[in-house]
Amino acid sequence: MFCAVAGRPPHPPLPASVTRNSRNQPRRASSVLSRRRRQGQPSIPPSYLAAGRGAEVGRQRPRNRNFSMQQMALSAFVTTPSSSYSNNLPRLTACRSQRWHARRLRSQVRAQAQQELQYKKLGDSDLLISEITLGTMTFGEQNTEKEAHDMLSYSFDQGINILDTAEMYPVPTKKETQGRTDLYIGRWMQSKPRDKVILATKVSGYSERSTYLRDNAEVVRVDAANIKESVEKSLSRLSTDYIDLLQIHWYVISVFPMKPHTE
Repeated sequence: MFCAVAGRPPHPPLPASVTRNSRNQPRRASSVLSRRRRQGQPSIPPSYLAAGRGAEVGRQRPRNRNFSMQQMALSAFVTTPSSSYSNNLPRLTACRSQRWHARRLRSQVRAQAQQELQYKKLGDSDLLISEITLGTMTFGEQNTEKEAHDMLSYSFDQGINILDTAEMYPVPTKKETQGRTDLYIGRWMQSKPRDKVILATKVSGYSERSTYLRDNAEVVRVDAANIKESVEKSLSRLSTDYIDLLQIHWYVISVFPMKPHTE
């Protein structure tokens, strides 16, 4: 006679070959197997094989007594990886390959730039400038001062010797940030030989919106007074006493409507 728990099928009675301990409880399969091996009997009783339970009782511990639980866990991890790891493996491999190709491409571009960077005379002047000019219009808006200094130092270490700025930078232009790019460049130039840096900047063209560029002006235009005021302010922000190249800066039509100056 045996009892059944609700929701579970009743356990079949144990075969007569399974002994019981002093508390009338079935002995563990391991002790039964050990006793049968010592007596030279088959490890799995024929009655268990007939009942279809031979696979459960026949599980034996590893013969190697030094085989630890950590080794078992490690072997299980290696042979049967988790589904999340196996699913992410192609993605991890692809990311690692992309990073490797990116590093290789950067090194190739750097080597090519150092070998093929050419220098040419700027117009009729004696200035010998690199074919590549470093633009700075994001300094102070999209880039911090530290990032700006890092890019400036890296570019000049690679052979670039000219940088381009403007009195209206950074972009997008607004009164609160106007001139911040020049301030970043000026603080960087204080630690560099001035004759090794070719400085190009720009005076703003005609504009009715950017009147904050001038003192008490209703409109910004290209004339002697505006150019003089622009250059003096640029020299102060850049912490230098001369500009190598001064250009006229014309706004983008789609962003800043322009009107021709007629007098």
